[in-house]
Amino acid sequence: MLGRETPRIRRRRRQTQRQSTCCCCSLVAVCIIVLLILFGGRLAGWLRERREQPRADTQAVADFPLNITIEQLEHYRYSLVEISLRVTDPKAQVTRVADPPLIRVWDSNMDLVWTVGGVKELTPRFDADRGRYVCHWPVPWNAKPGRYVVEAEMEIEDPRGWEWVAETQRSKGRNRETKRSSDKPTISGRAYCVAAQPFEVIARKPRELPPGICVATWEPDFPTGYVTRPDGTRGDWRAMFDWAEYIGADTLCFRGAVTTAYNAAGALTIDQPWVLRNIEAITRLGDEAHHRGLKFGAWAVAYETYPNKPTSSLPNPNKYKPPYQFAKDISRSTGRVSDMCWVSLLDENRIKHLTEFFKRLERMPQVDYIGMDYMRVEGAYEMSEQFAREMPLRNLPVEKLPADWDSRSQQSKWRYVATKVETEWNAVSGRDFYECWNWWRAHKCAEIVGRIIREGEITKPVWIFFLSWKRGMQHGQDALMFNDAGVSLIAPMLYQCQSFDHFDFLMEGWQEYLRPGQVNLVPGDQVDDYWHKRTGQQRSRRPAAPEVMYDRMTRAHKGMVPGAASIGAFWHDISRAAAPSGRSGRGPYPGREWALAGGAAFSKLRETWGVYPIKAELQVRDRAPIGARFETRVQIENLSERAVRNINIELQPTPQIVATNGNKKRIQSLGPGEKISVPVWVKIASGNSARANRFMVAARITWPRGKYGKGFRTDLPRVIIVMKYLNGT
Repeated sequence: MLGRETPRIRRRRRQTQRQSTCCCCSLVAVCIIVLLILFGGRLAGWLRERREQPRADTQAVADFPLNITIEQLEHYRYSLVEISLRVTDPKAQVTRVADPPLIRVWDSNMDLVWTVGGVKELTPRFDADRGRYVCHWPVPWNAKPGRYVVEAEMEIEDPRGWEWVAETQRSKGRNRETKRSSDKPTISGRAYCVAAQPFEVIARKPRELPPGICVATWEPDFPTGYVTRPDGTRGDWRAMFDWAEYIGADTLCFRGAVTTAYNAAGALTIDQPWVLRNIEAITRLGDEAHHRGLKFGAWAVAYETYPNKPTSSLPNPNKYKPPYQFAKDISRSTGRVSDMCWVSLLDENRIKHLTEFFKRLERMPQVDYIGMDYMRVEGAYEMSEQFAREMPLRNLPVEKLPADWDSRSQQSKWRYVATKVETEWNAVSGRDFYECWNWWRAHKCAEIVGRIIREGEITKPVWIFFLSWKRGMQHGQDALMFNDAGVSLIAPMLYQCQSFDHFDFLMEGWQEYLRPGQVNLVPGDQVDDYWHKRTGQQRSRRPAAPEVMYDRMTRAHKGMVPGAASIGAFWHDISRAAAPSGRSGRGPYPGREWALAGGAAFSKLRETWGVYPIKAELQVRDRAPIGARFETRVQIENLSERAVRNINIELQPTPQIVATNGNKKRIQSLGPGEKISVPVWVKIASGNSARANRFMVAARITWPRGKYGKGFRTDLPRVIIVMKYLNGT
């Protein structure tokens, strides 16, 4: 094209181009001036960064070689705190190191915290899938709520690739000529890095409930035949409420959900895991309770199923139960694995069934309390791998998890755990391991309970029957963990103690562990001659079995928490008191006598809380001649600022005790602050060697409903029972 242009045309084109260029240059110059005015400072900074770019390209890409992550920064006392750490090289590439980071946890006072199993330092394991080191820190038993800090320390293998000037110094020195590569300090010796991450341990405040809760329970299936009343007459299922009223209970609780295979024909299914007879009775029982002014609760047998051992009709009882994943036991000698009657804590169907049952009770206006029994498992070695993965067994101070654990067979792992738990539990070699096993099971149980309450959207008070020996720890239970999971009432069972020293040791364990205000306790005892008789045999003068029960209930009321009292108590169970003689475990003591002992414990508890306008005391000598008439006295005191009228005193019929001047007395009026002592003459009709000539004198006091002043509860049964045992000579 240029070859075809004439010189004239070419000259004009060049002139035109020069004119256009000059115009554009002027416009660009104006724009540059404006930009310099507006963004001159930023531009200068950018130019400085460009000048320093060659030097920055030689610096580390990552700022720090160790990063801690705790996804959840608030943890309850049943929590496993998962700690993950990312280790990087100077180019920000994830790497593994010869010696993993060492992890410690400090409290708010910067004191080192020792956790379960005597562990003070954790060594994480590398998770290749996540590209991180991972470990779990179990919150110690009854940890103090507050701020904690996870600290990880690691030696840096090659410190020369990292920037060793603090960030504040780095930013100040960027514009200084003195900051050159030749000015960097020479790196030598060993270098360590420390990373820290705070988190909180929190505790749920116990639910506010009125003191003086006294519960009578019915454990068997809903009765279809007759039920004996306290006076010995027969009634239908409503008679169980007669017992509750007789002893002054304000609540009756019933075992509503239980998995029991009676025979092959009545096999339960995954869609119907409960005995329908009990489920269907809940509405009727709740209506009757409310009709009588009582509260009503129903509980589920959470993880135990029945029969819990083979029978002649059901040699393999689990075959006729819903197809749950059952807890596994393993022989320590042969390695043979067998199913137990306990449902595994890993079974999702059982959690679903319990949640559905709780939801049903939550919707029922007849139900005031929801509960669980057997919220624990035995055996359960199917959880061995998960347990070893989550607990710091590789950091135990005495005997750590074997180095070849990961390569062992499942059977070998189960046998190892079973041996530690059942054979070496009290030996130096297994004590720390055993504590870890018990903590982890308690953690799992609390997690499940919390999940049931949360997913079931439960707002009603929830209680759990709780094993009291060593605070439930040996069976994988912890009262504070359950409290944090949302349980409103912990009901320690005071049943199987072999001696008075045994019971004293039980009480001391609770006193050393708990502090006032941490949990709502409702301890209780049961109708059971065998265990109470065993206790009584430790003394030269053998007490009566109901007397031992009363002693346990009243001592537990003030003896389980130092400086505090339990919020209530329970008496277990009505069916044993009402059952025909010889089938109840009552021994030589009739059901009424057991009930009076339980009711007297209730009355003593309520006296402590000051919820009644009057208090009563029975004055009886320790010994009396058989057949001779002697005086007892019932002393009544009015604690209120108003007169209490028509106070009825009735001597209760108990074996061999006979009233000689009438068994009923009435106080027409007792003024504010007044006391009165009412004499009642009795005699011991005859001796009874089966009960070592030890007899109960008991009186039942009632008064009319009324407003007696602030602090006195008007919703409780107006019943006080006083009793005392004496020896016939």
